[in-house]
Amino acid sequence: MVQELSAIFPSLLTPLLHERDLYMTYQLRSIQAKKIVGVVGLGHVKGIQNNWFQNIDREALMRITANPQNQQQNIINLIKLLLLKYIVILFSILILMIVIIIYYFY
Repeated sequence: MVQELSAIFPSLLTPLLHERDLYMTYQLRSIQAKKIVGVVGLGHVKGIQNNWFQNIDREALMRITANPQNQQQNIINLIKLLLLKYIVILFSILILMIVIIIYYFY
């Protein structure tokens, strides 16, 4: 799923995956306890493991940086994806209707 996301929305991969990995790593490390149990999604496990011993700048993570050009491209890609899914659904309904018609009339 990460590969699909990065192919369709490359600029979303950083905030949705990498920055969240860093933030969750920072938060987990800040807990003062002998043992820590963190329940995270499978897509974040490797990132947390890779970042565990890294120096993380929390202030930098909290700043929002936006690139309007990437946002416009993401919206276009999202519309394309939704249209493709809509076409697939309509095609599936059409095939189902044809099968039903054939079944009842032949």
